[in-house]
Amino acid sequence: MRKRVFLACFLFLFLVSAYGCGKKDASTLALVNGKAVTIEDYNDMLTSIAPQFKGEADAHKRDLLNNMVLDELIYQDAVRAGGYKDIDNQKLIESSKKRILIAWLLNREVRDKINISEEAVRAYYDGHKAEFIQPETVRAGYILVDSESEAADIKQQIEKGGNFEELAKKYSKDPSALSGGDLGYLGREQLGDEIFDMKPGSLSDIAKTPLGYYMVKIGDKKPARQFEFEESRERAGFLYAQEERAKIFDGFSKSLQSSARVKYVEKALKENAIENADSVNAQR
Repeated sequence: MRKRVFLACFLFLFLVSAYGCGKKDASTLALVNGKAVTIEDYNDMLTSIAPQFKGEADAHKRDLLNNMVLDELIYQDAVRAGGYKDIDNQKLIESSKKRILIAWLLNREVRDKINISEEAVRAYYDGHKAEFIQPETVRAGYILVDSESEAADIKQQIEKGGNFEELAKKYSKDPSALSGGDLGYLGREQLGDEIFDMKPGSLSDIAKTPLGYYMVKIGDKKPARQFEFEESRERAGFLYAQEERAKIFDGFSKSLQSSARVKYVEKALKENAIENADSVNAQR
C-alpha cells in the first residue's frame, strides 16, 4: 500500500515537472513507440524528488522508469487525440515556463535549504511523542447478513455456544468471512465507543446498515504504546521535513510580499464572487 501511495504521488509530481525525452547524447533506457527514454532523462527526473523520498526512489528504480514510460504513452496518446488543436500553444509555452521557473526557485529557496540531520529528526521525535503513539486497539469479529431474522438466528446460535468463526464463514457475506469474520485489531474511531468498550468475548446487538444486518464480537485488547524512535525514524523525518518546508516557505513568501506592490481590485473580486466561504458567512 505504501509503495502504491509513493508511486502515485511521484507520478503526479513527475507529470508536472519538466524533462525531455529522447536526448541523443545519452544512453537509451527504453523505447516507447520508437521514442527514447534516456539515462539523462531519468537522472533529471531523480533531481526533482524531494530528499526525504530518495530512499523510496532508490528502492523502486524500475517502477520509476515504468512511470516515465507511462508518462510518455499518455503524452503520445494526447497528441494522437488531437490535444494540440484545443490548446493555445503560446499560452501553453508561457504557462509551462512559469511552472518550471516557479519550481526551480522553490527548489533553490525552500527544498534545498531543508537540512534533515539525524539530530534534527531525533529532536522532532522527542518534542512530538504524542504523534508516535499506537492507540489502544481491540480485535473484532464481524458477521454481515441480508435479513434481520437471519442475523437473529445466528446470534442465538452463538449465544448457545455456536462457534462465531465457523458461522461467519458459513453465513456472512462480508469479505472477512474467509477468515472467520476476523477484522484484525481496530481502534476506537473505527468501531465507535459503544462497541470498543465492550468486554472481550462479548457480542454486540444486531445493527442495520445499507449493506444489511451485522453483529460484532470483541476479542482481546492491546493497550496503547509509545513507538520507539527506531520504529518512527522515517515518519519523524517526513513530518520534520514538512514542518521545515512550511517554515522556510512562509519566510520566503513573506519576504516576497513585503517587497512587492500588490493591489486587489475589490470591484472585480465582488463581481466575480471571488471570496472565501468564511467571509461570505460572516457577511450574512
